[in-house]
Amino acid sequence: MYTYSMKSYLLRSAALTVALVFVLNLLGVYSFWYATIWWYDMLVHFFGGVFIGFLLLYLFQKLWTMPLRQLVICVGGGVLLIGIGWEIFEVFIWQVTGANGSPFSDSVSDVVCDTVGGLVALSFFLQKRKI
Repeated sequence: MYTYSMKSYLLRSAALTVALVFVLNLLGVYSFWYATIWWYDMLVHFFGGVFIGFLLLYLFQKLWTMPLRQLVICVGGGVLLIGIGWEIFEVFIWQVTGANGSPFSDSVSDVVCDTVGGLVALSFFLQKRKI
């Protein structure tokens, strides 16, 4: 069982991270940084993964009691699945709008950055939990 302060920490961390992703995305779109800075998309996907990691940790702590090993697998796998789902959504949007999509290698790097971000959130959680 986790204390109120841990759940509060996870929720605050998720809220701060999603705000950061929102600001980074706005800056990237309006300043054309997605097109001019080759690594900018990876940065945004990394912080998106951090957000999803904190959000899943919060939700799993709130809804279920599970052993630590199972929690790590669920959060890591959840971030990976959401990252893959987002890339499928992007391809769908490109098909609908007729926009030129990114190559497959970009989708792979996006999913890797999402997953690494989720693992960073998990490491912050484990450090805070002091295992």
